[in-house]
Amino acid sequence: MNERDAIPGRALPAFIPGKGTMRFGARGGPGGSPLSLPGGAYPGPALNASVALNPPTDVRPPSARDFTLSGTLAGAAVGTTPAVIPGAAFVVPVGNVGVIRSVVFLVNNLLLTSQVSFTLTFNAGAVEGWSNIPVAARVAASVSTSFGPEETALPVPENTAIAVVVTVLDGAVYQVSTIIHGWFYPKEIGAPFDAAYAGI
Repeated sequence: MNERDAIPGRALPAFIPGKGTMRFGARGGPGGSPLSLPGGAYPGPALNASVALNPPTDVRPPSARDFTLSGTLAGAAVGTTPAVIPGAAFVVPVGNVGVIRSVVFLVNNLLLTSQVSFTLTFNAGAVEGWSNIPVAARVAASVSTSFGPEETALPVPENTAIAVVVTVLDGAVYQVSTIIHGWFYPKEIGAPFDAAYAGI
């Protein structure tokens, strides 16, 4: 293609030595249709050099600080009224945001009739998708329900209190535990990523 073949108002595709002409699709990659905007402009948000890095919710930034919540609640304290598991609480500091990357719920002495569920809360409110997560009833000395980093990247807003509550509806006595891992980092580290993804 040369200038006389160009569509009015649209730039010529880039010429790559040894590769010929490269046509960019709608997502800015090779192949597909040429860009549809006049002049072949990039249709997405303004690019920021930091966006080329991994998001701080996926890879722990050097300036981030880890947190691990680990707590156990045993005996009659576990009842039909939701109870906060001691030790499984943390507040993301002001000026920071966080991310939860793994969650584990554990129950000892589970029965076929067990009705035990866990809820992750932010500022005492149930987190969407993390409410009343059950542990499958069966006879077992110890059972865990785990959500690893491959499936967990839950953003935590600034100054948010994280906690885990447990509810038992069958009247039996259990020992329950939880382990949560994540990290928090200054808001300005995540701001370029938030702005870039918001515009996509």
